[in-house]
Amino acid sequence: ARMLAASDPANADWQRDLSVSLEKVAGILAIQGDRAGALKAYTDSFAIADRLAKLDPANADWQRDLSITLSEIGMLKAKQRDVKGARQAFQDSLDIRQKLARSDPNNATWQRDLVVAMIDYAQVAKNPKTVLSQALDMTLELDRRGRLAPRYKFMIKFLRDRLAKVK
Repeated sequence: ARMLAASDPANADWQRDLSVSLEKVAGILAIQGDRAGALKAYTDSFAIADRLAKLDPANADWQRDLSITLSEIGMLKAKQRDVKGARQAFQDSLDIRQKLARSDPNNATWQRDLVVAMIDYAQVAKNPKTVLSQALDMTLELDRRGRLAPRYKFMIKFLRDRLAKVK
């Protein structure tokens, strides 16, 4: 993917493919315990995703890709106990997902993505109970409107359990 993307830097599809590939490599490295290698791959993926997102801010897929990469960086930084770095990455991801969710309130995927971003952010938030309460309210509303797919109904119990554990 690197060679293909390097052969035509203006080809956005190839750049996106490289970004996604780097993100997958980063995930594997993280599982193997190579956090430094994973962070490097995530950072490289982020650079491409960020460039694409800035190139076409109206491209929701590219915005979502960027938010996913930021979330993964946040997860890795949280595992490294870099609370400030994790908080920033999660906040940036959350900001993107809020914009996407607001742009199409009927898009259940984007609404669910926003809930997931809130769950991620709550790990390092100064007010986790508030964030998790908002995520639960959104999830219950999606369910009430019939927009929460059966395979995601577990999120309601998950959020209630998380809230019960937060002080």
